[in-house]
Amino acid sequence: MEITKRDTQRIANGWQPALSIALDNIVRADRISVLIADFYRHFTDVELMIRIEVFNGVWEALATGRCDIAIGATTAIPVGGVYQYKDMGEIEWAFLVSKNHPLADIDRPLTDDELRPYPSVCLEDTSREIPKRMTWLLDNQRRLVVPDWIRAINCFIEGLGIGYMPTHLASPFIRTGALIEKQLELPRANSPCCLAWNHDKMSPALAWVLEYLGDTDKLHSEWLE
Repeated sequence: MEITKRDTQRIANGWQPALSIALDNIVRADRISVLIADFYRHFTDVELMIRIEVFNGVWEALATGRCDIAIGATTAIPVGGVYQYKDMGEIEWAFLVSKNHPLADIDRPLTDDELRPYPSVCLEDTSREIPKRMTWLLDNQRRLVVPDWIRAINCFIEGLGIGYMPTHLASPFIRTGALIEKQLELPRANSPCCLAWNHDKMSPALAWVLEYLGDTDKLHSEWLE
């Protein structure tokens, strides 16, 4: 009875037994474990649920209630409901080919016709109801669809396909020479990125996470650089 009474009082004060966070897999993976560790040190009675989504799957998770807060949501679309946002800055994209790829030694911006014969490495958008997005694809170009950036990197390195990848994830492989960044005649623009949350799900745990994640500069430097 005492436990029930305490839990009832917690709920009346806005306490939630769990907090669900969706992260687009463009964000830095090493920051996820830091967030989890700090959260569990601060909250002893709230479970943290982490899910990784891709592109519009992040927005769908927020719209359907699969998550309370989304980190790294890109290309905002209307999802309905009461949502608030915090800018995370822009994501820069690097166009990549293997060091042994036929396009690697061409020292000028590449044309669409030169790119079209090679499969485009695309991530599978995890949305089920909202229309899916792709990283990059030309008309009449084959896709090579993979579940995450780890598999994409392997495909780029093996020369199985070409395409775009967030610069902050590609940089280590560009520095070692495993991947070659190329310039295009028609480059992809940077993508706006944001932190989004459902204001109707506000709780002490959600408020703590929002304060912990900080402002735009902190969000960008810790999650997208």
